[in-house]
Amino acid sequence: MAKTTCSVIEDGELCGKPSVGQDLCRKHYMRKRRNGDPLIVRPRGAPQVLGPERACTKCAEIKPTEDFLWLRTASGKQYRGSWCSDCRAQYHREYEQANAERIRVRRREYAQVNKDHRRETNRAYRAANRDRANGWAKAWRERNPEQHRQIIRNWHEANPEKVREYALRHWYRKRANWVEDVDRAVLFARDRGLCGVCGLPVDPLRWQLDHIRPVSRGGEHSYANAQVSHPLCNTIKNDRLTELPSETVEALRAAHRAAPACDARVLNSGSDSRAA
Repeated sequence: MAKTTCSVIEDGELCGKPSVGQDLCRKHYMRKRRNGDPLIVRPRGAPQVLGPERACTKCAEIKPTEDFLWLRTASGKQYRGSWCSDCRAQYHREYEQANAERIRVRRREYAQVNKDHRRETNRAYRAANRDRANGWAKAWRERNPEQHRQIIRNWHEANPEKVREYALRHWYRKRANWVEDVDRAVLFARDRGLCGVCGLPVDPLRWQLDHIRPVSRGGEHSYANAQVSHPLCNTIKNDRLTELPSETVEALRAAHRAAPACDARVLNSGSDSRAA
C-alpha cells in the first residue's frame, strides 16, 4: 500500500509530509484532534476555547459541542474529544464485535485477579440501583434459562451448608420462629463438637442442628435454643419437650461406640431435623 502524504495547504504551500491518519501529518492531525481544525494553533497548555458547535473529525458533521465527550490526558488534564459521541459509540461497538473473544478473556482474567474488589463493587452497585440490577438479572435469566439452572445446580453442589441454612431460615421465618441466623460453624465451635443429647463427639462432616425446645412446639431458632447433635440422637429425640430417659441415652452412647457409622442409616443424615 502506497503511503499517503498530508493534504493540508498552509500559508499557500502543500504540507506533503507523511500522513499518520486521515491524510494528515502528525502536526496537523494533532491540531485537528485538539482544536477541531488542522489550521488552528493553540499554545501548549492553554485551555480549549470551543464555540457552541464544532466538526467531528470522524464523520465531518457539525454538531453541538456538548456531543463531544470530556476526555482526560495521562497528566490529568481534561479536554473535549474530537469524535462526537455517536462516532465514539459506533467505534466501541465495532471494536467489541471484532474482539469479542479477546475482551471476554481479559474480563475473565481481571475477575479472577480482583475477586474481592469486584464482589464489593457489584454489591455496592446493586444496593444503590436495586430495581435496575433486578431488571437486568431477570432479563438475563429469561434469555438463558438453561445456563441459569446449571449455575444454580453447580452452586448447590459446591455450597451444601449454605443451601441447608437458607432452606431452614425460610422455613423458620414462615413459621414465625426465626429470631437470628445460627451459623453452624459457630455453633459447632461453641459446643466443642459434642452432642447435646448423648454428650459424645459428633462427626464434623455429618451432624445436625437440634433445637432444645422443638420448633414444632413453639421453640425459637436462635443460639440459645440450638445445640449440636448426632443425626440418630436428633431422630430419637424427635419433638420431645423433656429429656430422654437415662436408659435411652446410654443405649445411644453404646450404639455410637459400637458402630460409629450407624447414623448413616438415618434418612437425611446430613440435614437438620425441622421438627426438633
